This record gives sequence, C-alpha cells and structure tokens, in this order.
Amino acid sequence: MVVGCCPARIELMANEDDSELERDAARLDTALAYLQRRLKTRLDFPDEEVEAVAATMALLRTMVAQAEAIRLLAKSEFAEAGSSNLRTIFEAWCDLRAILGDGDRNANGRRFRVFALLEFRDYIKSQVSESDDQASELADIENELEPYQRSHKDLVAQIEKEREKGAKLWSGKTRTAMLRALDAAPTASGKTRPEDVPTLVQIFKVLSWESHNILIGVLDVKIDTDEKGETRLLFGHRQTQREAGAFNCAMAERMLGDSWMQVQRAFKIESRG
Repeated sequence: MVVGCCPARIELMANEDDSELERDAARLDTALAYLQRRLKTRLDFPDEEVEAVAATMALLRTMVAQAEAIRLLAKSEFAEAGSSNLRTIFEAWCDLRAILGDGDRNANGRRFRVFALLEFRDYIKSQVSESDDQASELADIENELEPYQRSHKDLVAQIEKEREKGAKLWSGKTRTAMLRALDAAPTASGKTRPEDVPTLVQIFKVLSWESHNILIGVLDVKIDTDEKGETRLLFGHRQTQREAGAFNCAMAERMLGDSWMQVQRAFKIESRG
C-alpha cells in the first residue's frame, strides 16, 4: 500500500459568490464603527448599577476586539481561523445576557467581577517563585477584593466554595447549563421560538468543535483509494474561506447588535446615529 498526500478540495462548491461576504463584512464594519464610537462616549448611570455596567461594558469591549480580528481575517485565506474569535464572542454574549437578564443584574455583575478577581489571585499565587514573590501584583488584587470582602463577605465565601468544587464560570453553572437557561427564557417579543431554529447549546457545540479541532480529522481530510489501488490522503476544507468569512462576520454582527440593544435597554442609553 502506498500512502500519498495530495492537495484537494473536499466537496468544494465550484463557483464562489463574493456578494454574501461583501454584504456581511460591510454590516460588521458598520456595527464596529458604531460601537467603537459609543464605547468612547460618556455614560452616566446610577451608583447602584456600577457592577452591572462594569461587567457588561468590559464584555462589550472584548466582543468588539474579537470582531475586529474576525473582520481582518474575513477576506484572507485564513478566514476559518476566526472561528475561535467567534466562540469567544459567543461566550461573552452569553455572559452579558445572563448578567442582564437573570435576576438582579448588579448582583450578577458583582459576582462576575469577584469570580474574576479570585481566579486571577490564585493564578498569580501559582507564579510565586524564589526570584519573584509577585507581591505587587497580589497586593493590587487584594486591594480590589478588600471592599467585597468587607461588604459582601458571604458572596466571596460562596464563590470560593463553588471554585473549590470545580466551578469554572462566575455563575457557578456550566456553560451548557447557562445556555439551556437562556434557551428556555421567553423571547423579547414573547413569541415561541420555531422548532427548526438551532438552540444555543447546539450552536455552542459547533463552535466548540471548531475551536478544539474535534472534527477536523474527518471533515478536513479524506482517505481514498485511486484506480491503481493506492491509498491517498486528500486534504481540504468543508467550506470555502469566503463562506467561512461570511458566516463569521454575520454571526459577530448579530451578537454585537443584540448585546448593544440589551445594554441600551437595561441602562436606558439614548440611541444616536
């Protein structure tokens, strides 16, 4: 048996259409330009909303940064590499919706921040060595934690316990559990979701496959035998780079738009052109 290696496209559509990519990239450009402008604008909010505003604005900025990367990759030969950026946007979108829509949003924002501080503190502690005691970094984190330990001691203790039991997210739930809760929540319009629309859990599964290379061993390579009986490995892509770029741009634009509308509605931010 001879094992060869030859480049090939697997199930490649013959005629690539640029119009879909151009349209979705242009929409993402518009969304990014608008959000970049709004995120630089002064935002007035009540003191009692500070935790929710801090958490959601941080998430929005992360989403914008990841969307910028998707946009840069969209028209390149590496467009599919943007799938990892898209997953990061998806997770940030999930967190933002959970913070704003599941109970007390300011309490959720506080929990989001305390969890992050504890995670960061423990990581820095793990980096302590004889040559670097990380004293300055640890002191900065403790200074940020101190107000929470003073006024929300029970919350800090609860999150510590959750982390000891293996919690990986601020909510104390798994990502899948968070998405199921969002799937079960009523839509903004009050309408029932069509049965043929993918659930958030299903979308997350696909994005996870992309990010963790779960299926590339079967989707991006094919083992075949030619007419001479020789075994060949055919490498390719299940979608063209233009298709990948269009999909990533479209998904990023929709999540950015939805996130901004959620924030705008929650904090009564005026619409501006």
